[in-house]
Amino acid sequence: MVQAVMMIAAEDEMPVGKRRSSLMRSPQFSSLVILIVLLAVFAVADANFLSPLNISNMMAFLPELGIIALGMTLLLTAGEFDLSVGAVFGLAPVIVMLLVQNGGVDIGVALLAGLLLCIAIGAINGLIVTKIGISSFLVTLSMLLVVRGAALYITQGFPLKSWDQPGFFVTLLAGSFNVGSFRFYTSL
Repeated sequence: MVQAVMMIAAEDEMPVGKRRSSLMRSPQFSSLVILIVLLAVFAVADANFLSPLNISNMMAFLPELGIIALGMTLLLTAGEFDLSVGAVFGLAPVIVMLLVQNGGVDIGVALLAGLLLCIAIGAINGLIVTKIGISSFLVTLSMLLVVRGAALYITQGFPLKSWDQPGFFVTLLAGSFNVGSFRFYTSL
């Protein structure tokens, strides 16, 4: 605690130029610069890149990938990775829709059950890697096969009927809103 306070105090005493220099060398700054450059290149290459329709498409399809990327970033910075994340991402809606369609469970409770299942799978992976000491590559590759197999077994390899009931969660998770005359479709 004392050491952290001393580091903060030393940082406050650091000259502005040195602070700016250390900020510019940080990985966060370089990631921001790369993002800005890529956005500029795409905007120059295609005038429709910053159009409301394209922004709406990005808002509809990127949140799930962004959430997964945040979790994977934490693992990668720790020197580990999770190969099962895609299979778990596919199993959650299978469980949710089966609970709603065949079990008569409310959509909110089913979403919570799907989230808890994903958390449990991640916790099992983490415990095996940290407590038993097996490589994250082997553990998550095995879990990928188990989870994907479970989803295929549960659905018998056929797609489930899509959710067609209106309600709060439908609007929240896959809703839309208007900005002027343009309709944005979002996915939260």
